[in-house]
Amino acid sequence: MRVRNRDENTGRIGGFLYGLCALSGDLREYEGSAYSLEMNPEDHDIGAAINAFFCGQYEFSFTLVEDLEDRLGELEKRVGRYMLPDLRFGSEEFVSGMRGYLAFRLMDMINDVFDEFPLCASVTHLRHRSNSVEADFFGIMSGKRLLVLQFNKYVARQFAD
Repeated sequence: MRVRNRDENTGRIGGFLYGLCALSGDLREYEGSAYSLEMNPEDHDIGAAINAFFCGQYEFSFTLVEDLEDRLGELEKRVGRYMLPDLRFGSEEFVSGMRGYLAFRLMDMINDVFDEFPLCASVTHLRHRSNSVEADFFGIMSGKRLLVLQFNKYVARQFAD
């Protein structure tokens, strides 16, 4: 097995999420991505870190900032519905099983981003809503590393006649 660096592992997660989200909904309706940031562990303002990452290109205003009490366990339970949000084939049982399996695989990939499995990592769920996009972020903080999983749903735009 080839050892990958953190950036490669983060890129693998981003590609994994992007591909899974592409299976759902209409063309380009859903999108998933991942990026890794360095941040001071004393500063727990993950929303500010995300906005700084976008360097003023976009300013997110978060309507939800929630620390997940069960941390990675809760992330694994929640993240499946974002990876296959609107799968249009298969039974409900099939989709539910796939979400569980894919969430488990994602947790393995998260392990590769950190030096060791981040059992003590904090996990924060942030939500942004605007006229054009509904975005959910999961920030996984361990040491100085912040791994962000971002899931977008692009809202259909209404055009005046």
